[in-house]
Amino acid sequence: MVVTGGSRGLGVRIGAACAGEGADVALLARDAEQLQRAADEVGTAAAVFPTDVADPDSVRTAFAAIGERYGRVDVLVNNAAIGVPHTIDEMTDEDLARQLATNIAGPLTCIRAALPLLRAAGGGDVINISTVSIANPFPTMWLYSATKAALEAASTGLAEELAPDGVRVSVLRLGSVAESSFQDDWPDERARRAHGLAQGAGRERFAGAGRMSRDLLAEWVVQIVTLPPEARVGVLEIRPR
Repeated sequence: MVVTGGSRGLGVRIGAACAGEGADVALLARDAEQLQRAADEVGTAAAVFPTDVADPDSVRTAFAAIGERYGRVDVLVNNAAIGVPHTIDEMTDEDLARQLATNIAGPLTCIRAALPLLRAAGGGDVINISTVSIANPFPTMWLYSATKAALEAASTGLAEELAPDGVRVSVLRLGSVAESSFQDDWPDERARRAHGLAQGAGRERFAGAGRMSRDLLAEWVVQIVTLPPEARVGVLEIRPR
């Protein structure tokens, strides 16, 4: 199986959960050193493929190497994503281009590159990680939510398109995740403002309460990929109580 955003956070736990079920795991992320530490955590079933999913050439190179090593892909989890809180006035050209390239173009490029290897396996699973905030974006995080909404729309179309190849395309739509690394790179001032706005809008769970464990969410990936091939998931939404 292939996991993007595999160097930290939920990506590592997905890799570990699937390795625990006997899968070989290809971890993809930009930072080679961090990726190797993640592989050490997952165990001997993990291999690292430094990749920037926002760069189509980097994606093609990674999947060519995966093909040479394994000859097939049974599961692709598009977990890599970025988001930075900003108003429309603060949004830079780089903010816009990078989030679009990573959060929507990246998964589509990975699916395209993985498809010959999924077909070689006789079919398999593509799981696109999304967010419950698509319906009600958090303050200053509307661009991130918009990219995930676009990914969900693409997933719906691809589920129909790829079904004849035996490829099941599912969306795992998540609420707040405990110990998430998603906010690690946020500027302090913007992080404080985003949390303050979230609290003011009644989004206490976004600000820290009621978050779900990464291991719990990783187990749902295992549940999806071990379903019978004829079962269709569509969108699976998991929220904290």
